[in-house]
Amino acid sequence: MLDRVKEMFLSPKKMPLHLALTMHGIKAWSEKKELSLNQAYETSFSLINEFIKFQVDNKIRIFSIYIIPETMKDTIEITDQFINFLSDLKKSEIINNNQIKVSVLGKWYNLPNRAIDPIKEVISETKDYDNFFLNLCINYSGQEEIVDSVKIIAKKIISEKIESEQIDKEMIKENLYSSYFIPPNILIKTGIQKKTFGFLLWDSVESQIYFTEKLFPDCNVNDLLKGINEWN
Repeated sequence: MLDRVKEMFLSPKKMPLHLALTMHGIKAWSEKKELSLNQAYETSFSLINEFIKFQVDNKIRIFSIYIIPETMKDTIEITDQFINFLSDLKKSEIINNNQIKVSVLGKWYNLPNRAIDPIKEVISETKDYDNFFLNLCINYSGQEEIVDSVKIIAKKIISEKIESEQIDKEMIKENLYSSYFIPPNILIKTGIQKKTFGFLLWDSVESQIYFTEKLFPDCNVNDLLKGINEWN
């Protein structure tokens, strides 16, 4: 079935090296369906597993997902479902069999204590993998990412390791959370708002942006394919 869908949406077939995806619209979906936020996040994290399989099947080297914005870090339901997701991810056959390295971008160390250990564990378990890369943006803000990069550079100037005249775009990039990854070719934005909310703010300047106009739990791999088709 998926092969037939690909033929419909991709001609010729071309996949991005780096695909970025947001998870917007979860709360709105729970209200629309009259379900708890816990149920909405359970559905959403199940979808991520499908999308990771899509990444592997289509040989997309880097997949970045905006999971928890900085403004939502204290939502208990998110933390509960996220811990379960990480626990499953660490043991996932698709992660381990395909050597997917999991990185976490953002100030995840400021999350509640019970969320920090599972994050450390999944990072540690996958640190030597290098076939594919899965970036989870957690307690993440694109503006804060740039601010933190500037702070690192400022410290180097103060310690006289560099001079201010040496600062350029490449130096900013080298000190971002995403310093090891190329910018996304395409950013797929879910939810009804046509805003990126600063997702990969520095890196997405040249990215194709595809607005699904669908709430995240209503999305599926066809929406990824439609976005990739537009990028093609």
